[in-house]
Amino acid sequence: SKPIVYETISVADAIALEDGTEVTLRGIVASSLVNQSGFYLIDDTGVMAVVASADQVALLSSGDEVVIRGTKTHRIKEGYLGAGQINIDDSTILANYYGNHEYSTSTFDTTKTLEELYEYDHMEDHSNEVYVIKAKVKLVTSYFYTAIKIASLDGSKEMSLYCNSADQ
Repeated sequence: SKPIVYETISVADAIALEDGTEVTLRGIVASSLVNQSGFYLIDDTGVMAVVASADQVALLSSGDEVVIRGTKTHRIKEGYLGAGQINIDDSTILANYYGNHEYSTSTFDTTKTLEELYEYDHMEDHSNEVYVIKAKVKLVTSYFYTAIKIASLDGSKEMSLYCNSADQ
């Protein structure tokens, strides 16, 4: 039998759609999401968080090429005053073509510094942007937790990385 061919749109096209729109995307699985079950999907046009059930995510590896279907949403934590995060919610993995593919970095921004990122307005949405910067990594340890911060090269600015712990 012939393999199923899925009609997909790009990550950039999905980002531009209204919340609540069902979408089908094809891309490469990148890193997992923090504090939720899912992963980042990357294609030549951008990156988007994909929320999926733990049993589906367990079947994936970074570098897999997948086709997913879900609902484009804008997730904002209750009580949070900020832009939130654009993502694909309630997703289903329609196909996994596996492989150890490298994801595209063509949309990654390498022109910013930590100082510039620090000045971004949290009311503006930057959730689908990837920045590559040079910074110092700082391990923070206490009796109750560990965390990672990144610091500007001159040490004048620090930013916490969103993670469960420094082990992540």
